[in-house]
Amino acid sequence: MNILKSKGYKVLRSSGSHTPIIDIFAAKSNRRLAIQVKKSEKVRMTKEEGQELLKWANLFGSVAVQATKEVGKWVFQDVAFGIPFEI
Repeated sequence: MNILKSKGYKVLRSSGSHTPIIDIFAAKSNRRLAIQVKKSEKVRMTKEEGQELLKWANLFGSVAVQATKEVGKWVFQDVAFGIPFEI
């Protein structure tokens, strides 16, 4: 969450999220993010989890993002397009 705050986002953590699948909501200007956090590069979202995150993100007019901790840094990926996402 600190990386998002340092980039000027307002951040809301969804404590213990299981359903809906969104762990963090972040907003900055007109940009809204619905983020699913994975604490290891070995753990990835299933196809079903990705579809569920996309569904919920669309309901809130947000971009669906997966954040993964990889070798001491956070990596962000746009779930809809499967490409890196710049925070």
